[in-house]
Amino acid sequence: LDPSQCQGVEDLISAAPSSFDHAALFTVLQKHTLQHRMNDSFSCLGWFSPGQVFVLDEYCARYGVRGCHRHLSYLKDLMDYAENSMLVDPMLLHYSYAFCASHIHGNRYLNNNNNIAKE
Repeated sequence: LDPSQCQGVEDLISAAPSSFDHAALFTVLQKHTLQHRMNDSFSCLGWFSPGQVFVLDEYCARYGVRGCHRHLSYLKDLMDYAENSMLVDPMLLHYSYAFCASHIHGNRYLNNNNNIAKE
């Protein structure tokens, strides 16, 4: 291809992953994933498919996106859909809110069997 036709795609492909703001990119990825899911022919009520959860989990693990940022972004997007009269499962709102609240208030608990923090 002519370099003028690439429009920076080559630069993105060859760029070092550490040069991106992955928290901001994750917010965009999650928003578009949720938008695709909410436009599906059946009502998902805001739940991601197992494949979508895997991709989002993998992105967070690879690029260090924090769980609280992930849930705050998810909560914002779900609230936007709910305010626009789309059905959202209230349990999802509760899960994301409770996750963030547990980090803010510091009341995360440890599993007695193997001392792994529950999230």
